Amino acid sequence: MNVLKNDILVSVIMPTYNTPEEYLKKSIESILNQSYSNIEFIIICDGCIEDEKIIENYKDNRIKIIRHTKNEGIAKSLNKAIDIAKGKYIARMDSDDISLKNRIKMQVQYMEKNKNIMVCGMDAKCIGETKRIKSTYNIRPQEVEIQLLYMNCMIHPTVMLRKSFLDENNIRYNEDFQCSQDFELWARIVDDHNFAIIPKIGLLHRAHKNQISQKKTEIQKKLRYEIINANIKKIKYENEKDVKNLLLILSGSNEINMSNCKEIIELANSIIEKQYNTKLYKKVFYNRIFQIIISTKKLRKHIIKILKENAELLNFNNLEYLIYKTFKFVEENILNLFYK
Repeated sequence: MNVLKNDILVSVIMPTYNTPEEYLKKSIESILNQSYSNIEFIIICDGCIEDEKIIENYKDNRIKIIRHTKNEGIAKSLNKAIDIAKGKYIARMDSDDISLKNRIKMQVQYMEKNKNIMVCGMDAKCIGETKRIKSTYNIRPQEVEIQLLYMNCMIHPTVMLRKSFLDENNIRYNEDFQCSQDFELWARIVDDHNFAIIPKIGLLHRAHKNQISQKKTEIQKKLRYEIINANIKKIKYENEKDVKNLLLILSGSNEINMSNCKEIIELANSIIEKQYNTKLYKKVFYNRIFQIIISTKKLRKHIIKILKENAELLNFNNLEYLIYKTFKFVEENILNLFYK
């Protein structure tokens, strides 16, 4: 049995800008109190003196502070931290989240065991204004690669990256992106099944109104369109307009309704048939379509009709798990479809 030696340096990088004191303190302490202690904690104070004063109260020599006199944004802040990081691995953290005690230990163990993985994420439990679990049911490297064609399935503050991979390939965040920097980066560098997700909760993710994703929804939507446009050519299919339509639907940008549901599934099937691994694409695409249908209130009441007309959506076992665990949507008629 492999025993993890606690001698691999991990660089935790965390930008902060005007973070409420209570949140910032809990975030810092969750890293300093990790069961895996060989870390350097690079905190980027992105133009907020109040944040800097809070951080300076911690007399831990593992903390390194990068000070900005003005707000320069997340991408530039993260790039500066990566440039000075000395660790074998880089772990992302947000200044209002809480890393669970064994998070870094679990990720280092996983990365040491799986040398082909360059980026590793985890699940997260939301705290604050929502209590849901943020996770994906397609966690294997090949499945993650497919999902990144249309949506960001990696929870940014849970991610651990191989520093050598970033440096040797001159990889950094795109500083032109005001938000969605992570999705743009993942879509750009995912290749040869080098992403994976550990299906365990590693982070308490705070949901509140001050988050960038809440404030800049329109900008985020525009940038998501740009990322999806760049991904179209990764799909082997003669009609790029159809590919774009499907990817936008799978991303949640375009709507599935009762009038186009059958047509969308037929389009998905047509595109799936042209891919190198039809079974894998079918699993990932069907799971996503099913998620969208069952989480859309207008469609949920027609779920029995939809599933009877599109029985192929029930071809994968984890759909039953998805019904129970994600949506807590128990319907006797759906169970009959599984066991008939």
